[in-house]
Amino acid sequence: MWSVKTTGAFKLYDEAISSAIEAAWQAAPAVQGDATCRDGRAIFSIRGDAYEIDFTQMEQRKIGGRTRGSAVQRSAPANAEVIEEMEEEEVLEEEQKRLETVLAGDTAARKPSGAYPLDARLCKWGGRLRNRDEGAPVDARRRRVMPAEPIVAGLKHELESFLTRHARELFNKQHRSANSFDLKGDFTIGTGSTNPGFICHFENGLPGFVKHPTKNIAFHVRPVDAQLAARKISQLQFQAYELARQLLEAIDADYAAGEFLVQFALMDETSARVGCHVDAGDISYQYALALGKFSGAMLRCYTSRAKTEWVDLDTKGRVAKFDGRLPHEVVTHDFRGQRFTVIVYKNYDHRKHGVDDPVFGSPRLVS
Repeated sequence: MWSVKTTGAFKLYDEAISSAIEAAWQAAPAVQGDATCRDGRAIFSIRGDAYEIDFTQMEQRKIGGRTRGSAVQRSAPANAEVIEEMEEEEVLEEEQKRLETVLAGDTAARKPSGAYPLDARLCKWGGRLRNRDEGAPVDARRRRVMPAEPIVAGLKHELESFLTRHARELFNKQHRSANSFDLKGDFTIGTGSTNPGFICHFENGLPGFVKHPTKNIAFHVRPVDAQLAARKISQLQFQAYELARQLLEAIDADYAAGEFLVQFALMDETSARVGCHVDAGDISYQYALALGKFSGAMLRCYTSRAKTEWVDLDTKGRVAKFDGRLPHEVVTHDFRGQRFTVIVYKNYDHRKHGVDDPVFGSPRLVS
């Protein structure tokens, strides 16, 4: 069990949070010569705020906070033997009830700044780790690969609940100014974004920017948790991004291993237009998911620039794979309710060395 020192005494974390911290501690590399110590850091969501736990210093700090850190300690769980004796089905059922957002970093994504060098990826289910090579969830106690679908379904539900609960704070402004859009609000978070001014930032030596291998443009690759620490994004935006990142890792771990961006948007009955457009800055296919209580809206994906053929996809609670470099739009008929959309796309990926992926011309639902 894990506990944190508050007001002079150690207080136990909630069971789900303690389980998530233990999973991260087990995944962290051991300090040479001492198997009881670990070297690394991990970020967790605790009562709506992001905290970093340093396993080397055994200290907890609030991300973006100005107060001193608090000591943490680890002790053997009293019920360890009881848990090991439970049937596998009972263990899985128990763990699935302990959903807890685990905010942990991706080593490859963090290399530009060197921040938070944790060599582990954690899935959202308490006590489970994600296999770095295969992207499959692994039971932390039994080291058995688990099916991804329950995790995907749980993350969809958690993300929908989160966006619905915080809609007013997250979607209070529309940032996309194109004439083809009329939304209640939207925001975009991630790594690999670009705009004309970034090349000047790169040439002036500002950290967090890289230049395209062949073009005179630059990209912003500062890790998202570093963006939070610098107060460039809000805590709520960070939490929404982390849920989307974990969902992406469960669906396409290779896509998630490089830089990517997530656009969140809200369409309601007063602002419900996403006209036909192409995303010219994309270098690969996209993933799209619609959440919320709504009816009368479909994603239309054209299979060529001529727009002679198309596929209509019902993305309500379903993830679609399509290419934003081909025309696409949202078609509505008697639209009602609130429709949250989560779009994952790439403007940059350091692994591609400036070479774009072939256009994906077979739009379909994948999850």
